[in-house]
Amino acid sequence: MKAEALQELANMCLKLEAAWANLRRAQNMREEAERELPEKQGKYTNRLLLSEEQVQLAARSYLTSLPTGEVTPLGFCHMLNVHILPSLGYTLMNGLSECTI
Repeated sequence: MKAEALQELANMCLKLEAAWANLRRAQNMREEAERELPEKQGKYTNRLLLSEEQVQLAARSYLTSLPTGEVTPLGFCHMLNVHILPSLGYTLMNGLSECTI
């Protein structure tokens, strides 16, 4: 019984470590995107699109809805360009690139 409890605790720790790694990756991606975006973006002059609270909330909601280990830059970029930004009324001529995200 004690060995089973220890194994279950070890499994829980592994799941928590994976979840923490996903959150850190998402946070690092967001921070990198905020550093690399230019100050002027077409009609959204002097605003960083990914600094907008609505965009951050929608992006965070998407990222936290994914299963552990399923966050990819390409998937995140696609979700921003195809779903999140248009739903918030943002139209970008070429969309955000994976490098920007």
